[in-house]
Amino acid sequence: MLTKMTSALRATLNKGKNISGQAVTSVASNPIAQKAAEEGSALKRVAGKAIGINGIFGVLQGVNEYQNARENGDGFISSVGQGAFEGVLGMYPWLWAGYHGLKDGPRAIVEGVTAADTWRRNLARSNSNQAFVNAQFEDTQQVHTMRQAGMAIAQRSRYNTQIAMMGNEAQYMMK
Repeated sequence: MLTKMTSALRATLNKGKNISGQAVTSVASNPIAQKAAEEGSALKRVAGKAIGINGIFGVLQGVNEYQNARENGDGFISSVGQGAFEGVLGMYPWLWAGYHGLKDGPRAIVEGVTAADTWRRNLARSNSNQAFVNAQFEDTQQVHTMRQAGMAIAQRSRYNTQIAMMGNEAQYMMK
């Protein structure tokens, strides 16, 4: 049984070789057929490039877009249309990048600026708890003298408070 199927398959393949050989001979003699064959082979080369890694990328993009559209509640026809559009764009990366750059670019820029502003405000808030973080002082002789005078006043005030407390303690101890 297997040998009969194998011999039938071989006969079919040999028959196909003869037919293709005849077709090649007739194309070689006809200039219009030669031009069509050249155009066909050029089209095959272009299609072969698109079907390569870009084709795989396009199919994956199309399926992903279809699934997202269905999950968002879009109808079947609309989802298929969106998936097909993304699939074709996915086969040509420069078109895909240009389309999504124009579609999603402004939103991405606004989100980036907002995130940078939020980060800047959080950074400023965390630094605002520290005294004189960005302060720069010009220490002149007059400022130095004023600072010494202020420290002297604070020391006298502290000393006067201690004396008053000690006086109050003595007053209570004498009773």
